[in-house]
Amino acid sequence: MSVRYSKHLQERLLIRNIPDNLPRSIIESAKRRYRDNSTNTLVAVKRIFLHGQLRDVAVVYIEDSRGIIAITVHPIRKSQINNRLKFGRWKNS
Repeated sequence: MSVRYSKHLQERLLIRNIPDNLPRSIIESAKRRYRDNSTNTLVAVKRIFLHGQLRDVAVVYIEDSRGIIAITVHPIRKSQINNRLKFGRWKNS
């Protein structure tokens, strides 16, 4: 599967000091996947060890005819995930 990184994601990797290979790894191996109804994007969430802590990290991406474009990456709290599901912004994918 071809995974390309948006310019925004590349900037986020630098700002948040996230390893370059992490978004690709999360997209390929995450068991929790959602569709964001607000932005019409896909979200992969995986619990990983990052910056000395075990935390959930979300990668927002889209699929097109040439593969996957990863848009952004960020740590996310369980309460944020639950609220997005509860209020219908995210649906299980």
